[in-house]
Amino acid sequence: MKTIHFINIVATYITIGLYMFIFLGMMAQIILGPLQLLLATIISIKYYKILNQHNQILIMYYWFMVIIALVIAAITWLGRYKDTTTIIWIFIIPMLIACYFLYVTKSIARYMNCNHATK
Repeated sequence: MKTIHFINIVATYITIGLYMFIFLGMMAQIILGPLQLLLATIISIKYYKILNQHNQILIMYYWFMVIIALVIAAITWLGRYKDTTTIIWIFIIPMLIACYFLYVTKSIARYMNCNHATK
């Protein structure tokens, strides 16, 4: 789990850093999104049953936010009007969800570290 959290930290911080050059940040976000979805899938399949209730709820909230954001992003992207709403739902909201997922992996890594240290 430490490895998953480390990969997430590196990928998220690189993406945020590349937003100094807006276009590069957008391109990095295209890689960050699927990477985080892959990491969340691994957590959901491999670790979900051994997590405490708090961390299970965190990962469920993450999936809920991802599904809602994808649906709204698709609606705004396919809509007739391309405006700031589209930019918000395509770039800003996903980065906020990415930052939330960083918190989720930190919480899970901390739980796994404490849980394994006591055994």
